[in-house]
Amino acid sequence: MTDTKIIEHKNTQQMMLDSNAVEQYKDIAKLMAQSAMSVPDHLRGKPADCLAIVFQAAQWRMNPFNVAQKTFFINGSIGYEAQLINSVVSSSNVITGRFQYEFQGERLQWKPRWVKQNRNGKDSWKPEFDPAACVRVGAKLRGDDAITWGEWIYPSDQTIFNSPLWRTNPKQQAGYLAVKFWARFYTPDVIMGAYTPDELVDHSVGIKDINPEPNQSPLMQKLRGEQKVETTTELTEENVEEVK
Repeated sequence: MTDTKIIEHKNTQQMMLDSNAVEQYKDIAKLMAQSAMSVPDHLRGKPADCLAIVFQAAQWRMNPFNVAQKTFFINGSIGYEAQLINSVVSSSNVITGRFQYEFQGERLQWKPRWVKQNRNGKDSWKPEFDPAACVRVGAKLRGDDAITWGEWIYPSDQTIFNSPLWRTNPKQQAGYLAVKFWARFYTPDVIMGAYTPDELVDHSVGIKDINPEPNQSPLMQKLRGEQKVETTTELTEENVEEVK
């Protein structure tokens, strides 16, 4: 039976040159592809894609099955959830301790307003945040005594909202985003090649609709077309629930 312990290497080049490691990773990838429950749907039956996950997990010294659960495919590329990027940097040896967070803005300023917009003839909703709501993160780089703080991140400046956390827990999602920006600037060697949803999305398409209105039958569309009721284009989150 194949030993599923990941062989560790100092760098990717060393990993790729180790034929024993490559064969071991292939075996693990085959097992992952055959899994019915331990990997997400987009990796089942795809040993080559699973192999890419195994290599990335080995580089990060993480369990490949855990890494696989935090992946997705966007525009033909493998993406990684911001939560995973946070974990990778936190568990690496480039920082000491954990990330520190500073938030500004009151509770209501962190609660998004849901604005209706029409793109390509289709109504959709997007969140708008108060400009006062922001977060920054910092960590001690190994060898430093002081915390290195990143820039303030403002949800109101963002254009991609394809995580449900923007709706249920915007502070947490903004924190993930701040960590990603911090890591891209200060520790790019740790997460190089790993991208999150907002980095892989096709920006030419515009803002992704995370709360679309439900599909309606032709009869309902006709009835709505005959109604002469003027509706507002700016609603609260509660009103969005009523519309949906």
